[in-house]
Amino acid sequence: FSFDAFVSANQRDFAWVNRLVHQLESPPHNLKICFHHRDFKTGVPITDNITWAVANSRKILVVLSKNFLVSNWCKVELRAAVEKAMRNDEHCVLPILKSECVIPTEL
Repeated sequence: FSFDAFVSANQRDFAWVNRLVHQLESPPHNLKICFHHRDFKTGVPITDNITWAVANSRKILVVLSKNFLVSNWCKVELRAAVEKAMRNDEHCVLPILKSECVIPTEL
């Protein structure tokens, strides 16, 4: 894998998620995180970037919030993550509850 984890989150939660990514990439964790604001390739369709990020990440961190639940792109990322988990029969989707919200049934 190119990344230890891909972070799936709504852009409205950017500040919180950016701090999380910084903590995960810093000592003592030193994880290699795929963060769409930084690592998605410009000029490439977003669906292709999502597929690439999920395929090249060991885990998918799903940052759940009310913002996440109303985003169609977050739903696409969640669907790709769950499909990977089912296809490979592995526990690769790790939900992180940022704020109280309804937990998607896929999780």
